[in-house]
Amino acid sequence: ALIAAIAAGATGVERVQSLNKEASFYQDLLQTNTDLNTGTIFLQLMSTKLHETLGNATGPNPSQETLIVNQNALQDLATRYNAILTNYVQHNLVDQHPDQLALLTEAGHEEQVPQQHTLAGSAVRSWQVYRAAQDQVLQDIIAGNLSEAQTLLRFQAEPTNADALSALRTLIQFEGHLAVSVSEAASIEEQNQLHTTLVATVVACLAIALVGWFIS
Repeated sequence: ALIAAIAAGATGVERVQSLNKEASFYQDLLQTNTDLNTGTIFLQLMSTKLHETLGNATGPNPSQETLIVNQNALQDLATRYNAILTNYVQHNLVDQHPDQLALLTEAGHEEQVPQQHTLAGSAVRSWQVYRAAQDQVLQDIIAGNLSEAQTLLRFQAEPTNADALSALRTLIQFEGHLAVSVSEAASIEEQNQLHTTLVATVVACLAIALVGWFIS
C-alpha cells in the first residue's frame, strides 16, 4: 500500500503542477486579450474624438471650453492606450515567464517567442507614429491652423490610426495562436503523464512483488 501510494502521489503531484501552469497561462491570455481588445476601442474612440474636435473647431462660433474638453478626452484615451501597450511589453511577453516558455517549447512552438516580440514592437511603433500625428493635429487646432489640421488629419492621422489598429489586431490574433499552442502543449503533457503513470505502475507492481517474495 505504501509503495502504491508513493507512485500514485508522485504522478498526481506532477499532474497538478502541469494543470496549474496551463491554467495560469490561460488566465494570462484571457486578461491580455481583454486588455488588447479594450485598446482597439480606445484607438477607434481617439479617431472619432479627433474628427469631432476638428468639426467643433471649424463650425460657427467654436466653443473653447468644448475644445478643451475634447483635448483632455483625447489625452486620457492616449494615456490609457499607452498604458495597455506598456503593460503588455513589460509583463506579457512569453520569455518573461519560464513556465509559459517551457510549455511552448514542449509543444514545439518556441518560434512564437521572437514573433511576439516583432508584433509587439510593430504595435508600439505604429502607435507612436499615430500619437505624434494626433498631437500635431491638436496643436494646429489650438493654434487656429484649421486648414493644416484638416490636411494632416486626412493624410497622416487617419492612415496612421488605421496602421496602429491593424498592428494591434494582428497582435490579438497572435494571442489566439498562443492559446492553440497551449492546448497542444497540454495534450503532450497528458501523453507524457500517461507514460509516467504506466511506468510508475509497473515499477510499483515489481516492487510489491519483490517485497512479497522477500516476506514469503
